[in-house]
Amino acid sequence: MHRSDSENAWLRLYQLLEQGVEPHPSLIAAADQHRGPMGQTFLHWLCLEANLTHVERVIRAGMPLDGQDDMGNTAMMEAAAAGRWDVAVALLEGGASLTVENYDGEDLAGYLELWGVELPAPFRQ
Repeated sequence: MHRSDSENAWLRLYQLLEQGVEPHPSLIAAADQHRGPMGQTFLHWLCLEANLTHVERVIRAGMPLDGQDDMGNTAMMEAAAAGRWDVAVALLEGGASLTVENYDGEDLAGYLELWGVELPAPFRQ
C-alpha cells in the first residue's frame, strides 16, 4: 500500500464514522497501516478527538486496540491521561490491555501517575 492510500484511509474512515456507517474491516486495516507524525495510530487520534460512538464503531470493526506510538503509548494511555474515561471504558470492554508497557517501562497505572491522574477502580488490577 502506498503511503497516500493509508493516509486517505484515515479520511475515508472518519467520513464514514461521521455518516454513521459501520466501517468495513478492510478499511480499518488500511487505516491502521498509517501512522501520524509521532507514530500515533488512527485510534490514538480518535480517542482524543472524536465522540464515543466513533470509537465504539471502530472497536466493533476490529481496529487493533493496543497499537503503540513512537513512545510506546497506547490509545488507552492517551485517552485516560486526557480524562476520556468513556473512551477508556469502551477500550477496556473491547479487550484493550492495561498492562502494555510504553518504552519507559510504564503500564497504564504508571503512565497516569506521571500525569497525576488517579486510576479508577475498573482499571486497577
